[in-house]
Amino acid sequence: MIRINLLPVKAAKKREAGQRQVLLLLLVLVGAVGLIVVIHLWKTAEIDSMKRRNADYAARVAKLKAEIGDYDVIKAQFDELTRQKATIDRLKSGRTGPVGIMREMSDLISKGKGPRLNVAEYEMLLKKDPNAGYNPTWDSRRLWILKYEETNRRVKFSGGAKSYDDVAEFMKRLQLSVYFTDVQLLPIRAAVDSQYGVKHVVFEMTATANY
Repeated sequence: MIRINLLPVKAAKKREAGQRQVLLLLLVLVGAVGLIVVIHLWKTAEIDSMKRRNADYAARVAKLKAEIGDYDVIKAQFDELTRQKATIDRLKSGRTGPVGIMREMSDLISKGKGPRLNVAEYEMLLKKDPNAGYNPTWDSRRLWILKYEETNRRVKFSGGAKSYDDVAEFMKRLQLSVYFTDVQLLPIRAAVDSQYGVKHVVFEMTATANY
């Protein structure tokens, strides 16, 4: 009986299989490294591109700032001007609103003062009729206001005066004032002070407040 030793053949096959596995592992590793390198290069290129774009944007912003000045400074100045305008508008509203009306009423019956005028219109009025102007020397103590009412800018005055002429002077001042229009005199009557027996007149007027 002939016996054949197969051990060397099996060992050779095992070595070949092991070599193939090592080779396959090396190929996988090389492929993985190659993929990593490709991804790294791609990401690096993308980052470089973003850096270039950012640098380009920064250059454009710098150019715009150089052309229009510092935006932050300009915006701060604009905001400050806006706040100042709002303050001025509030002050103007106070001068031309109810506060302005009260100041004008005080001037109308204060010694040495008079109505706030439209100067050009007043000068033209005096050229047409020299008697149409108010009397700057009028003694305003000869007239007093007892009541002032306002509803939807329609104003009603009531008070007393020493004579009809004093009422006429006050009415003329109202008509000339830029704060009042449509001035109307209601029925006026003579009266006598119950305590001192002093004769005077009692009057009422209506007008439209302009503010």
